[in-house]
Amino acid sequence: MRWSSSESCGSNRARTSASWAGGELAKPLLEAGLIDEITLNIHPVLLGSGVPLFHGLNRQIDLELLGGKRLQNGCIYARYRLVT
Repeated sequence: MRWSSSESCGSNRARTSASWAGGELAKPLLEAGLIDEITLNIHPVLLGSGVPLFHGLNRQIDLELLGGKRLQNGCIYARYRLVT
């Protein structure tokens, strides 16, 4: 997963990006409102077990699709904006 966050300070706008491979770190950042966008790489595989990407969020977080791309290997690259 990849996230980016931006913050306004007068006429300046700071933007920060980071990447990681799970929702454990994403959960507190999402709940604190520190993430503006989420990028997901969706693989065409169904698993019978594993760790959920966004396990145990305290509230529903709506997303707006900003763009996506089907990759040659069958994966989907999808970019979402968090709706506030």
